[in-house]
Amino acid sequence: MAALNAPKSGTKTIALQTKVALANGDVIVDAPAGWCIEPKSLKARGRGGFALLAGCRALTEGKSGPFVPPGALSVTVWPRRPAGEVIATDALRAIIPDAVILEQQMHNGVVLMRMQSGQAATETDLGEPHWRAVFVHGGHMVSLAAFGPKNGEIAGRGGSMLLADVAAGIRTAQSGAGGNSGDL
Repeated sequence: MAALNAPKSGTKTIALQTKVALANGDVIVDAPAGWCIEPKSLKARGRGGFALLAGCRALTEGKSGPFVPPGALSVTVWPRRPAGEVIATDALRAIIPDAVILEQQMHNGVVLMRMQSGQAATETDLGEPHWRAVFVHGGHMVSLAAFGPKNGEIAGRGGSMLLADVAAGIRTAQSGAGGNSGDL
């Protein structure tokens, strides 16, 4: 997997991972430029998986990587249910049932929703609104989320563009490896 050269922390070198295989290698996550996988978050077991992405600069306390807007991205993968069992927009609405849908888009088979659950941003919590996305990739459902400070770039249009980039990267990496992507 790809890693960035990172500064040494004490006597230990910090390895920044920018690419990871989830779901037994069926889903390859390639972080957008400036973003890295937070290593403690990684769950790459069996037919599913989870990864949290943050700015590489934030993960190295400002020592490595370009500036990216403050925020976090997540990727969750699970086996796809039989066709017709769930509609992507319904799946997203089920994630936060009381959320207000502020905006909804479809981008190359990826459903994107800007949601607000009423939780306000604080210094320690990224809060709302946030973007969620879901799409079918081969035999898997992939759910993405982008969280950023209220009125920040990721909470606005930047969040949907980041998630569309992550989804495109997953599809490109897999199609280059012989996989396929399904439509919703």
